[in-house]
Amino acid sequence: MSSPIVIQEAVSPALLEGLCENWPASDSDTWHRYSGTMGEKLATLHWRCVPPEAWPVLVAVGQYMQGNWGGVQVDWRLHGAGLHEIRQGGSLPRHLDGERHPRTGQARWISAVLFVDTLEPGQGGELVIEGQATIRPQAGTLVMFETPGAWHEVLPVRAWRRRTVALFGYRAEGCSGRTSALFQPRDV
Repeated sequence: MSSPIVIQEAVSPALLEGLCENWPASDSDTWHRYSGTMGEKLATLHWRCVPPEAWPVLVAVGQYMQGNWGGVQVDWRLHGAGLHEIRQGGSLPRHLDGERHPRTGQARWISAVLFVDTLEPGQGGELVIEGQATIRPQAGTLVMFETPGAWHEVLPVRAWRRRTVALFGYRAEGCSGRTSALFQPRDV
């Protein structure tokens, strides 16, 4: 497994500003809500729920993915991807992402996360890719990593919220693995 690729200022401030100005309200029906011991996470329900201002950002992320991993097929229907928001107090426990796309059967290969906001030290929300990197959210920073076998988590958010844009890439060949994430608590 190769090290994650981290690109600062991956998209222009103007694109990020347009996205922020048109970010769906937390009470919008565009969100799927995940609630539980991890707090609340919001994720866009479907590619049609993503505001038009987000698409130039998603396209830029997709171009970085394709430029760094030849042969990657970007999932433009955004299954599990799109806009994500974790509210204050929320986190995303240690997990492996799903191994295959539930509709196409293709093997998940790359995960890309673009931070929309900057969280200052002490505000949490860091992306931890186990054994490889811990990345603090900084607006415009793109993190791309190979998905298979990459245990990762989001540390508790102490700021008001943590917003990201996510996009996933797949290999053409099929896969018989899991279609959903596998969560595993850390040893205490």
